[in-house]
Order: sequence, then C-alpha cells, then structure tokens
Amino acid sequence: MKTDRLTYLEPNEISALDELTQALADSWPGIQSILFGSKVSGNADSESDLDVLILFPGALEQAIRQKIVHLIFELNLRFNTNISPVVLSLDEWMESPLTILPFHATIEREGVPL
Repeated sequence: MKTDRLTYLEPNEISALDELTQALADSWPGIQSILFGSKVSGNADSESDLDVLILFPGALEQAIRQKIVHLIFELNLRFNTNISPVVLSLDEWMESPLTILPFHATIEREGVPL
C-alpha cells in the first residue's frame, strides 16, 4: 500500500488496510480499493472511520458482498479499527447514476488507491 498520502493513519489502521487489500486481491484478482474521506483529507478526529470504496471487477452478487463485509468485520475486531466499506461493481461505479453525485466526484478527485 502506498502510504505517502496517508499520513493521518494510525499504525493499526495501516496494518488493517494492508491485510484487507491483500485478502481482496487474493480472492478476487482485479478488485480495487480506494480510501477516501476525512482520513485522506486530514479532517479526521478520534471518532473518524476509514472510508473505503471497493470496486468489484465483475457482476457483484450478494454472497460476494457479504464475504467482503464479513472480512472487514473480522479485521475491524482484530485491529481495533472502523473500516466502513462501500462495495460496488466497477460497472455500477462507472455507469450508474452515481457518476453525477458529488460523492463520486470527490472520490475520483481525492481518493487514494490502496
């Protein structure tokens, strides 16, 4: 994981994100993870979560989404973190009505690929 733009992360958060990205890549080649929100912008406080957009390379079935959420739940417990995922297919991210929302533009502009 490139940490040069992630100066606001705690060591346990970096470890959890490292393990998350490795587990995702091992299970689903081509999956993408993008950190966004206050931890990237530098506006985080002690209650801030780790906002992560996870883009699945193919059709995203509910069972796959549940596996990803379960993985993140386990990592949050183990590393005492609060990773908050948004899990979408790449097609949903690129071609759905989401593309016109400020949420999409902000992540495209400020998000940090993991």
